[in-house]
Amino acid sequence: MIYLSILSNDYQSNNIIEDLRSENSSILPLYKGDSVDEFQSSKILSTDVLLISEDFKGDNFHKVINDLKSIKSTLLILKIFNPFCDGKLADWFQMGIDGIVPFGIEKSDLNACIFTLITKRKFIHPDLSIFIFQSFAKPSPHSHDMNQRSKLILKYLGEGRSYKEIADMMDISIDMVRYSIKDIYKTLGVKNKVSALGKFNRNIHA
Repeated sequence: MIYLSILSNDYQSNNIIEDLRSENSSILPLYKGDSVDEFQSSKILSTDVLLISEDFKGDNFHKVINDLKSIKSTLLILKIFNPFCDGKLADWFQMGIDGIVPFGIEKSDLNACIFTLITKRKFIHPDLSIFIFQSFAKPSPHSHDMNQRSKLILKYLGEGRSYKEIADMMDISIDMVRYSIKDIYKTLGVKNKVSALGKFNRNIHA
């Protein structure tokens, strides 16, 4: 029997435990909620795997994970990773998680991932391999290395468009816009919109 808990800010996301339970009777749900303190005080010692949902927002994840591991060193922490709002993949491993799976994963696939994590103690879903390579890639200072979407976002920024307007015009989420802009700043080696637009235009005419 695998005892599973989930940290999530979205009540609907908590239903994933019931989905997993229906998929495999060997998984027993213990805790569903958004309170680290409540989980820590009541269910941590009984939990084998703690699933951190992509929608769970907390402060100082590194400290939270360290605190949980100090209470139960054998606790396995599995993160559902959304590349558009969760930052760098490598950062999560530095925080001390044991496994990571992609946002939108099918419940049957998640079920198999949990069992692999229990067996191997570490797990990275194959679909996230591209983000591992990106974590080690050296950012290029040249604008021509940006993809067409990034260039289009820069164009709209230069026109004074809001994030919501850009998202609507490109048929993408606002989180995708934010993530892309953050990546643009990193690629260009700048920290704000004005610097990004200036450097982009200089590179075009260089």
